[in-house]
Amino acid sequence: MSTITAIQSSFSAESDFIEVDAPLESSHSKSSTLQQAGRWPGFETQSGIYAVTARQAGRLNATTATDGELTALLNERQMLLDKQFDGTISRAERNRLIYVGWSLDRIEDARYGGALDELESAVSRYERFSEDLELLQRQINQSKRSSRR
Repeated sequence: MSTITAIQSSFSAESDFIEVDAPLESSHSKSSTLQQAGRWPGFETQSGIYAVTARQAGRLNATTATDGELTALLNERQMLLDKQFDGTISRAERNRLIYVGWSLDRIEDARYGGALDELESAVSRYERFSEDLELLQRQINQSKRSSRR
């Protein structure tokens, strides 16, 4: 399922939309049906879905970075870090260093974030399984003690 399809399908219930007073103007030549109707998704009820789809959209956007762009960003970051450690970095360069670091983080997240999300999910399932086993062990021990009496 594409990110766009996931976003569209996540707002299927009538309560997921909010009414707006007037359709918002779009820079696109065609207005969407939501704009024409004066209805927009209400994210307050779908915050979890919104966060996931926003992360997916960000990753999708960051995957367009080429290896050449990545190398250029890494080289620029190194040059700016050298200036920072030398104490010769300007305010504009310091701001650029922050932006370059953020850009590199987005590219890294696009490349490895999905796998890390799956790993996090697997760890959560393992932790729940471990808790369930501990509960089962306590119940078995209680059952043994009560049957001996």
